Amino acid sequence: MDEHQHSLLDLEYKLLHELSAIHSNINQLCPINSLFPAEILQIIFTFCMAHADAHGTPSKPHLSFTQVCRHWRILALEMPALWSTIDICDPLLASLYLSRSGDTLISLFTKRSPTEFNGTLALNEVKNRIRKIDVLLFPNSLVRLFCNIAGFPFEFPSPRMVDAPGSLWLGNLTDLTLCVPAICDPVDLSSLYVGSVRRLVLSGVRVDWGTTSSELKVLDLSRLPDHFAPTVEELFGIFDRAKQSIEEVNFEDFFSPGPDALPWTEKIETTCLRKLSISSRDKEFIQQIVLVLTTGPNTEVEVQHRGDRMTVDEGRLVYCSGRDLQRHYTEESVSLLGYRYPF
Repeated sequence: MDEHQHSLLDLEYKLLHELSAIHSNINQLCPINSLFPAEILQIIFTFCMAHADAHGTPSKPHLSFTQVCRHWRILALEMPALWSTIDICDPLLASLYLSRSGDTLISLFTKRSPTEFNGTLALNEVKNRIRKIDVLLFPNSLVRLFCNIAGFPFEFPSPRMVDAPGSLWLGNLTDLTLCVPAICDPVDLSSLYVGSVRRLVLSGVRVDWGTTSSELKVLDLSRLPDHFAPTVEELFGIFDRAKQSIEEVNFEDFFSPGPDALPWTEKIETTCLRKLSISSRDKEFIQQIVLVLTTGPNTEVEVQHRGDRMTVDEGRLVYCSGRDLQRHYTEESVSLLGYRYPF
């Protein structure tokens, strides 16, 4: 045996000895399973899941809980809520999460970039478990998603869905965010019943406006041309139903059809409204909203007409002067600095 082979054997022996020492030290450490009872570990898992969901991160990190040790794997698999947030554009992972979510309510989401949904998931079987939908999809994929949920054969656009208003009902759906890319045409989902939704965010998507909930808290509508947007009468119907609960309203690039419709004569007192933001090129539409809605002294009102900021003075729209704008932006800057540097 030459000198080179001897040196390799010596190195191998040294490495094995060092690895053995490391393993011995690790085995002497107190296992994490003995530090925390199963209930505490479940709370930690739930917190990690909630943090990831709140920041819009993919749900793949949840899989790591099953790869630490046998005890963690069993514990994670016994927590259906851990697998309840499902990326519908990752079919393999979505199928795995659906199988592990048991009977718990689920949330469907996509990443914050336009994606395609291929329709391979059997969502019709779990539609009564859907609690939240938050997706940014191309129009054909969005229609395919709801055809999949409803159990309809996919057609684009789907006449069956368009011609049957209110035919798609998801009883446990409370949070709905549907967006299509700005370069795409709007999508008609007027068959979608939203009577249980408390947070409704739509960008380029129409739903059944007459079915909104009396417990609606957030209404955010944008990129809706006049034949997709709710009429003035439908819009005030939404406010009237939710006047005891609505907290935030945001309209952007918004037109409401029906200039010949009868004006709404009754005031609507939105006592819980914290923020009202309207950006529209239709000044009459803005004026109608401002005249009808009665807001409280703590309501933050932001109005823009063709890019110009306006204020509301006793129900009238008034263009901001240069001094008002300067004061507004100064207050915004101070508020931002206070948020970033709270000392």
